[in-house]
Amino acid sequence: MNLLIESVHSRWLGRNDHFVGGNMFIYYSVEQARNRDYCGPDFLLVKDVDARRDRRYWALWEEEGRYPDVMVELISPSTRKLDLETKKHHYERTFKTSEYFCYSPDEDRLWE
Repeated sequence: MNLLIESVHSRWLGRNDHFVGGNMFIYYSVEQARNRDYCGPDFLLVKDVDARRDRRYWALWEEEGRYPDVMVELISPSTRKLDLETKKHHYERTFKTSEYFCYSPDEDRLWE
């Protein structure tokens, strides 16, 4: 996760038009936040937003409704089913995120 984040920072050095983060919650509705229905990928990238603002979470109502453009889950044996099925379906249906990837370091395998 840190390697992905640092790679984007290095590649887009000096740019202030994106946000990259990891292991943080995404809040997409007040009801979801109130119900403590937490979700969030291991890595996320949002283009065309102010990178200078510090964020501890991503709340859509604070970000003009912007969902992440890219999300990556790092799969472990204990999260495999959740990442490849439940989260993938949720992110595609609710977030409409087309760039969702799962990577298994143990298998050196990438799913799109």
